[in-house]
Amino acid sequence: MSEPLPQRPLLLTVGAVCTTVVSALWVVFFAAALFGQGSASLDGREVSPREFFVRAGAMLLSLGVVGLVLAFGLWRHRVWARPLAVATCAVVPIILALPDHESRRDLASAMIASVIAAGVAGLYFYGVRRVRAYYAQLIKGPELDLRPNGR
Repeated sequence: MSEPLPQRPLLLTVGAVCTTVVSALWVVFFAAALFGQGSASLDGREVSPREFFVRAGAMLLSLGVVGLVLAFGLWRHRVWARPLAVATCAVVPIILALPDHESRRDLASAMIASVIAAGVAGLYFYGVRRVRAYYAQLIKGPELDLRPNGR
């Protein structure tokens, strides 16, 4: 019989829910741009769905996929989700600023936001005692096996 999983901290569960929803929306926005639906703007001006897809489609898809992988890791109690969450918090503000930046100040602001987001995420995932204990307990026990009946 396998050991029971440790109880996930509440804020980590909230993060998993938010990551799932936002990442799914990024994939939906990617699909809308791919099929030419909706309206969009870049650099403060209206653009066609095709132009939006060309300039921002890869960003939307990559953010959606990485976010869904992160959400999977958080929901399935994977220890690799912790460093991925911090790295994602560090990179996302910069990625979001790239296709829609009007000046270097926007990119500098995104870099500052990136440092702050990564710092807050790092403090939470590696500094909060309850979260450290949760991941320590996960590391001690076997990771969940996704194969049917563990075979």
